[in-house]
Amino acid sequence: MIASVVTSTNPTGLTQTLETEVTAVRRFVGLLEREQSMLIKGDIDGLLELLRDAQRALLELAERYPADP
Repeated sequence: MIASVVTSTNPTGLTQTLETEVTAVRRFVGLLEREQSMLIKGDIDGLLELLRDAQRALLELAERYPADP
């Protein structure tokens, strides 16, 4: 989590954490852009696989930022 890395004195750890999170968000945004393109084109057949990929990416992000109880 970012909070634990930010409070440490390890700038390399913070950089790695941020790079990992940026990569995960970019991947998810890319999937959303592909989904939008497929919907515009009416390419319904490819959506199921794309939605599975998007679900995995979203779960990865959710693990990084769990909801507060």
